[in-house]
Amino acid sequence: MPRSHTRIACIFIVMLLFLSACNSASPTPELTCTSEDLGFPTTLNPNSVMGPIIADPTTLVNLQWGYYNPNSLCKPDFFEAFIWTGIEPDPPGITGRVNYNTTFEPGPWNLGWPIPLEPGNTYYWWVHAGIELGPGPDLAGPDAHGFFFTGPICTNQAMQPVDLVSPADDTLFDDPTAVIPLIWDDPTPCLVDGVFQVQVATDPLFNAIYWEVPMLQTLYYLVGDEVPLEDCTRYYWRIMTDPDGTQEGPFSETWSFYIHSPGALCPLEPLEAPPTPTPQPPPTPQPPSVSAEMNLNCRSGPGVYNTDIDDTFFEGETALVFGRTDDNTWFNILSPNLNIYCWVWSEHVIFVGDMSLVPITYTGPLPTAPPVVDCSQYTDADSCNADPACEWQSRSCVNQ
Repeated sequence: MPRSHTRIACIFIVMLLFLSACNSASPTPELTCTSEDLGFPTTLNPNSVMGPIIADPTTLVNLQWGYYNPNSLCKPDFFEAFIWTGIEPDPPGITGRVNYNTTFEPGPWNLGWPIPLEPGNTYYWWVHAGIELGPGPDLAGPDAHGFFFTGPICTNQAMQPVDLVSPADDTLFDDPTAVIPLIWDDPTPCLVDGVFQVQVATDPLFNAIYWEVPMLQTLYYLVGDEVPLEDCTRYYWRIMTDPDGTQEGPFSETWSFYIHSPGALCPLEPLEAPPTPTPQPPPTPQPPSVSAEMNLNCRSGPGVYNTDIDDTFFEGETALVFGRTDDNTWFNILSPNLNIYCWVWSEHVIFVGDMSLVPITYTGPLPTAPPVVDCSQYTDADSCNADPACEWQSRSCVNQ
């Protein structure tokens, strides 16, 4: 075949192959997005990174952010945000969503948080972009974090000590390079116009501060390899409220944590000496008293002879005791009925107290009944009247 014919045949075959390739179906590859393809939200507001932002707790806070990710074809379907104070809950609970198409890049997007905030607190919040995947969890991009404060600002210096929250007292960490979040809560119902001093020491009395840093918010990340923290060591930490920079605010209580790497042979910690007990004054002795088991005669003196009945010590009543006989058979009390001093028989009272505190105010034998005299032995008035127990009456001597 001539060379020209050969060249035409080859061109024809190439054209057939080209037309065949153009007519065949060529599917467009489906775009697959990952979390890394979604960008960080930017320019969060409110955010106190560049300076304190104080929100009014009497009005609902408005969250605002921007977004721009020119290096990816993946566009989010929505943004999701969450606000908390103290320790971030897991799971976060209620979150707010805003559709991506409510505005255009770079934004801003807005979300009015529907829950009122408490006064005098540090609040944290995050927001991320997301893509709906249908049933199951949605695709979430990286979180962008911000924080702010709620007023009102405290107008006096009556600051309360903060409450330590985390890590719990005596927590064990197994890595000296660990990042330890120190978290506390300020119970003062207003915003401290100052900072919190985070103090870390290796002795519970903080004779030498090992690490100290001022913080506006109530959270500080203690980075172990930057401090640095050492293995087999107990660290004590506390928070001081510093409203005016003079370090005169109140201190929190002191908590501690311990660093012990797996396999490390740590010496036993020295036992702390128990605190010296504060001497307590001896208890004040209670004055002795008696209670009546039945209604009792309260007499002018001890005994039943040659004494008068001055009052009644009624059953169930209690009276202070001011004297006693040397054999403890009679007590001199202050009668609760007529408020007079009189004597009661000890056989039917209950004594309470220290008997040694009751002075002995009567000694010796008690008065007894006089002997019976036979006055009939006297036959005349003179001899009858000479005996004090007798009396002459109607020509006979009788007992008085």
